[in-house]
Amino acid sequence: MRILHVTPFYPPSVGGMEVVVESLSRKLVDAGHQVTVFTSNVPQSVKQETIQGIEICRFRSWFGPLNNQFTPGLFFKLLKERSYDIVHVHSHVFLADNMTAFTKIFTRLPMVLTSHGAIPGYRGIKRSIEVVYNTTAGKWTLRAMDRIIAVSPSQADILENLGARRKDIRIIPSGFDLSQFHLERDFQEFKTKYHIGGRKTILFVGTLIPRKGIEYLIEAISYSKFKPLLLLVGGEIPGFLGHQKYLEEKTRRFGVEKDVLFLGHFAREKLEPAYLASDLFAFPSLIEGLPLVLLEAMFYGKGIVATDIPGNCDAIKDGISGLLCQPRDARDLARKIDILLDNPELRQRFGAEARKDALSNYGWDSVLKKITDVYDEIGRHRVKEER
Repeated sequence: MRILHVTPFYPPSVGGMEVVVESLSRKLVDAGHQVTVFTSNVPQSVKQETIQGIEICRFRSWFGPLNNQFTPGLFFKLLKERSYDIVHVHSHVFLADNMTAFTKIFTRLPMVLTSHGAIPGYRGIKRSIEVVYNTTAGKWTLRAMDRIIAVSPSQADILENLGARRKDIRIIPSGFDLSQFHLERDFQEFKTKYHIGGRKTILFVGTLIPRKGIEYLIEAISYSKFKPLLLLVGGEIPGFLGHQKYLEEKTRRFGVEKDVLFLGHFAREKLEPAYLASDLFAFPSLIEGLPLVLLEAMFYGKGIVATDIPGNCDAIKDGISGLLCQPRDARDLARKIDILLDNPELRQRFGAEARKDALSNYGWDSVLKKITDVYDEIGRHRVKEER
């Protein structure tokens, strides 16, 4: 099968969606399919290359307000394409997604869209723009697809409310490659490098953007009776430059500047010791789909505190595999953090349950089959229509 992935970003761009698309592409190649990726050249990268059997074509972005890249070259290239068996679009809130949906009018190529949960949820004037988009281009993009993949049940409900037809939605979680994880890796060097010693340590992994709710985690650290060390792994992205400076100011405001470390983006081999060295994983995000870093923390058997929002609550069972707290409530977040820091046995029990869930539900073996089944379903449906 010839498969084209259209994604606004792809490695070396950093983010959960990028990791999922790259991993899915590799798994499809391993299964014998031909895979091409159309994406933006943000960050600046080689225009065209083949990596691990995946053909990658990057198109110049003319501009990118709020990290939404305008790539007209991708649109015109798509208009000429007729040779793919399936076009797999990733997200529905970017211009690349809208342009791909529009080309379907002319190419008639079968298309499936995975919503990675990027439902911005802006405030103020941006909220007004979002409402207009959701009722126009966003809704039209969803309706143009033959099938839509939601990464969680709650996301399926959101997508239906945004205009997707329920009969076209299939719920398939994000997958991750279990072979990349090594639970026996030594993390003492990591603890020494960052002077962790015997301190209680909390880990957050994610891009430094407002919807991740990091400011509430910083505030929560100031309320914790343990005065733990907070490790923030992740960097800024285009469209949100300056947010780290804002967060650094928050650490000074709450008097925890010495208790919060901004570590920047970590490569996989460096990220693993961070998970292993931490006592618990905190994820105070305000809006999510099914965050990959949360699934990773589950696999590592970490005690987890996350906000009670769609996506997070699909993965974490409150009081069974972790604790959920109210979004934007730093004191509730601090209370849940202290419960786990104060009870190693509870952390271990939650972590074991979370790891069991991760192994059962999110490995690529089962996820890949569900995705290729959707591809086949679209193919059968189109053949039936043509008859």
